Amino acid sequence: MKIENQAYCAQLTELIKENIENQYKNIHQFSTTIDIPYTTLVSALKNGVSGTGFQTVLTICKALKIQNTKNCNPLLVNAQKLLDIEKLLTLDTQGIENVLKLLEMEYNRCIKDYE
Repeated sequence: MKIENQAYCAQLTELIKENIENQYKNIHQFSTTIDIPYTTLVSALKNGVSGTGFQTVLTICKALKIQNTKNCNPLLVNAQKLLDIEKLLTLDTQGIENVLKLLEMEYNRCIKDYE
């Protein structure tokens, strides 16, 4: 069973890369820790997890504590994300409106890349 949604897979691949970098010394150490062949892991990170077996992706996500609820995008709440949320919560109405306009613009730009 393979993961089909390409946009989701691209986001998940980037999240996995980021968390391996933050939680482990290198990819080899991570592959040894979770008992997945190094070549399989390197291929998944280079080509995206869409070509990786579903069970392998689940094993990787579980080891990195990446959780997914139904069809939501994967999200790992870390210190930087909490700081970003804290900053957002301190903005006034105009600041929030500006951030949301920029967010919408960037979202639309990125969605075009996946279509």
